[in-house]
Formats: sequence, structure tokens, C-alpha cells
Amino acid sequence: MLAMTHLASREQSETPMGNSQRKDYLVSLVLVETSLPDGIGAGLKPVLSNLAQSFQYWEIIIVISGIQASSQDLGEQFANLPNVRVLCVWDRAGYYRLRTLGASEAIGDVVIISTLQEALISDLVALADQSRDAGEPVVISLSKSLDAFSPMRTSLSSLTGYKLLKSDTHTAAFPRHDLNRILEMPTADLDLRFERQDAMTPRKRIAATVQKNWPARKGHFFQRFALISDLIASSAPRALSAISLLSALVAVASLLYCAYAVIVYFSGIDVQDGWLTISLVLGLTSFFLSCALGALSLGLVAILDRLSGGRQQVILEEFSNTDFFRETNDLNIDLGTGAGQKTQPEAKS
Repeated sequence: MLAMTHLASREQSETPMGNSQRKDYLVSLVLVETSLPDGIGAGLKPVLSNLAQSFQYWEIIIVISGIQASSQDLGEQFANLPNVRVLCVWDRAGYYRLRTLGASEAIGDVVIISTLQEALISDLVALADQSRDAGEPVVISLSKSLDAFSPMRTSLSSLTGYKLLKSDTHTAAFPRHDLNRILEMPTADLDLRFERQDAMTPRKRIAATVQKNWPARKGHFFQRFALISDLIASSAPRALSAISLLSALVAVASLLYCAYAVIVYFSGIDVQDGWLTISLVLGLTSFFLSCALGALSLGLVAILDRLSGGRQQVILEEFSNTDFFRETNDLNIDLGTGAGQKTQPEAKS
């Protein structure tokens, strides 16, 4: 991280307070953009107002790929928006890595990950409340008709162990305990987007308020290729486990072949000279190689299971306007005149 700038003092952008605010938890909204949309500051105001009216404690984190504007331009756009942080990250960080970075920077009890376009038409308050009250991840989902059979998606889902549902949007809420567990995984980039088929905490799905004309994130060919590559790479433990099972079968078959060669030799069947020796050498060599390959596969599976998901620090610059205590007046000390002075006991007459 190269820089961190506070954009506004406590007196700026007073947040409206209402009786319907929830004060029992902090909400973090992570908005991921691969490029800086025009007028993003003005576009954020409806989302900001919605959060401010519903929650006493909240923050918005905007993750942008690359330096899309100068520090002065960013400061002018976000100076009057309270509790907003802007993270400009490394250009080569992919879209799903941006989601992970934003989630790792969030401090909320419930973290919502979305895009600006989806956030504008989503009921973020209901999403956060359901995730908080249920204690499980909640995803905004579109019509189930979008999950029609697709050979490629079905094959990838079987290979990788993820539920690759086209109906799942990019907007999801995660309670803190589930988010911490996901961020510790080496496959956090994928786990934040897709649900595992054997997930410890199944994701709850709520219908989107807008089913038609839902904004689609347009990714170029290399982004889609990178996603497929990551999905295939994440299937390495499954593939290695399958290889170890296949190695065990080959090892058993090799021993059976050696036993067959010995039985044929001693049964008196006419065979070529040296056939038994060659058969035993081939069978035992195959047995040794299959055992070695199986052991290596199991070892690699164990290493991958214990591999920590270390992520490279790729944040280049940060702009922060976060102040949770702007409206807090409940103090447990007396700040009035003469506070802290000793009082003399009254004399008894």
C-alpha cells in the first residue's frame, strides 16, 4: 500500500439518523469495478443514503483495477461521501481477485460484495439483515430457468465441485465467520463467487427485485479464460485423488499379472524361453511405478489441503473517508465544567 488519504473531517456529510436503524452490527458493502464508471460519486448517493437510513454503522469499499484517475479527481468525487474507501489495485489483478481483496479489507460483521450496477437495483438492506439473522451466506438469485442444462457448465461443475449456477448474481452477503473461513482458503477467489457442492454452510438464495434486464458483467475473452483456468486448477485435489485410485487399481492388476505368469509357467503350458522373467519384470515394474505415482499423488493432495492461501499485496493506493463515530454522543464520562475535580464534603452543623 503506497498511500492512504482521509477525504473528509468529522463535520462533513452528516449522516441522517432514523428510528428504524439497526445498531447491532456493522455492514460493509464492497463494490468491484474493473474500470472507473463515469459519475460514480453521484451514482453512489442512492446506495449510501439507503445504508445510512437503515444502519448506524456501515462502510462502502470501492475496488478499482488500476489507477483510473488522479488522486485529486478521486478526492473530488468522494470527498462529500462519508464512510467511503476507494482502493486502486494492480492492473493485472483479475475481477475475482478484486472481490477477494475488497472482502479482506472489509471490517463489517456482514460483508456484501456486489457491483455498482447491481447494488443500485438490489435490496441490500434485506440482504444484509437475512445474512445477519440467519448466520449464513445469502445470494441474490434470478430465474431458475437460466440454469438450463449446459454440457460445458455441467462438466466443469462435476470436475471442480462448484455449483456453477447462471442464476446466481454477483451480489452476495457473507457473515463474518463464514467470510473469515473462506478468506483462509487458497481458492478464496472462487469460493466468494461460487458455492461448493459440499459447502459446510449452504448459501441461501433470495429472488432479485428486478428479474428482467439484470445488468450483465461483460468480461473479455482473457477474463473468461482465466476463470476457466482457475476452476480447472482448483480441481487438482480431485484429479490427484482419482490418479491415486487409478494407481492402486494398476498396482493390483500388476500383481495379478505376475501371479498369472507364475501359474502359466508351472502349469506346464509351452511358452517362449524367458517369458516368465520378462513378465515378472514388467509386472513388478508396473507395480512399483503405480505405487510411487499413487504415493506422490496422495502427498500432493495433503500439501494442497494444508496450503495457506497467501495473497500478494497488490493495493496501490487508498482513499478513506470512514468515520463511524461522527454521530456517537453516548459517553461514559462527564465532560462538563469542573469534571474530575475533587469535591469537599459538606461540613455538618
